[in-house]
Amino acid sequence: MTNQNKLLWSPSDERINNSQIEKFRHFVEERCGRTFSSYADLWAWSVDELENFWEAVWYYFEMDACSSYARVLDSYDMPGCHWFEGAKVNYAEQILKRGRAGEV
Repeated sequence: MTNQNKLLWSPSDERINNSQIEKFRHFVEERCGRTFSSYADLWAWSVDELENFWEAVWYYFEMDACSSYARVLDSYDMPGCHWFEGAKVNYAEQILKRGRAGEV
């Protein structure tokens, strides 16, 4: 193996298990009743099922909206599609909420 192909670093199992992506994966598995055996499986789901993925992100991050959305995605035409139509979210409130909870 040349230096160019040498793995420089790999996270510990503890670091992986405490990562946000692992927490999200567990959340999605419980919420959707699916099992993702690898990051690649989770990634494939995020690409194949855009609406389900982004709705899971919405709920995982506990988005507070002044008004709810009618649907996650109105079209697959990009650019030009509309995400979470009807939702009104205060961006500053969302960011400050995360900071107070120590999640930043």
